[in-house]
Amino acid sequence: MAVNDIGEVSYNNPFEVVDLWGLGSNDALRARLSAMPHWIAGLVDPNAVPAAMIYTDWFGKAIPATWVKVGTISVNTIAGLGEAQVDVFSTSRASVPRVTRALTLFRSHVGGQTHVTVKQKS
Repeated sequence: MAVNDIGEVSYNNPFEVVDLWGLGSNDALRARLSAMPHWIAGLVDPNAVPAAMIYTDWFGKAIPATWVKVGTISVNTIAGLGEAQVDVFSTSRASVPRVTRALTLFRSHVGGQTHVTVKQKS
């Protein structure tokens, strides 16, 4: 998973988490600050990292054109968060079904203040 906010996503997570903002990765920080137009593509291998959860507004045109938005996760209050909504992307067309299924499954386990919207069908 590639994310811009590594906090809870990476805590006790046995899977690789790619830090896009640079809080836990000097390579990511240097890439982001370089302002090169396609710097995210250099950090995220779509074969190894099938999904990304990011605040889209933070990255704009740096988001690879090959990424497919499959949904959103939003909360009613942003206390402790950068924004109220995070967008969920598949990092390649090939992983769209897998990421969509995962997001759909996640949606069935949340409640209360969290809302999940799935945009693509698996």
